[in-house]
Amino acid sequence: MAKRLKDFLSSKKKHLLKEFLDLAENKDSVFTLPALEGFLFGLAITPSQIMISEWMPVIFDGPLPYFENKKQAELLISNLFDSYNSYLSAFYNDKLSFPFDIENPTKEFLDELTDWSAGFLEALLLRPEIWHMGGKKMYEEYTEEINRIQTAFIVVYSFVDPETTKDFIIKALEEIEDEEDFYLSIYHSLPNAVETLKNYGLELAKNSSMDQYPPFL
Repeated sequence: MAKRLKDFLSSKKKHLLKEFLDLAENKDSVFTLPALEGFLFGLAITPSQIMISEWMPVIFDGPLPYFENKKQAELLISNLFDSYNSYLSAFYNDKLSFPFDIENPTKEFLDELTDWSAGFLEALLLRPEIWHMGGKKMYEEYTEEINRIQTAFIVVYSFVDPETTKDFIIKALEEIEDEEDFYLSIYHSLPNAVETLKNYGLELAKNSSMDQYPPFL
């Protein structure tokens, strides 16, 4: 049965993250806990300086919620930073990996995986050009590696928002005959797509200036 294989955060960190998310006024747009975990995973593998002021509002789809007092604010924000650093540490020590076994999924598992993947995608979309999906890199000279990274990105995007890419992919790929083939193919391709993007991010990070990486908070 499908299940989570790895946790990169302690139960205490998760509890405090959930407490932080629960403060949001707009309950419909704030991240779920799995979405936040996917988001932190995606931030960690992105070898680019992303300021806190840029990525934190994404979690709440707007400004930070109100805190009951200064102590609560310091505790919850500090825990968020510590959680981010936990993912960074796992990434730079090559211990970060897709945390799910996806075989024989239940509906509850699919909901968790979809939320996780949506958060992961939100992080990638902060710097799409790194994944060759925006700006000048979208039109640079085609290479096998670029195709591999773009394909991995499209798999993640298609899992989160299948209606956007479904018709195009079914028409473009002969081996995908219908919608059922499309959904199964995207689902089973997701773990490898995440690993491909993670490994590419790690390769770029290791080739970058150590003055910038790792960007621990």
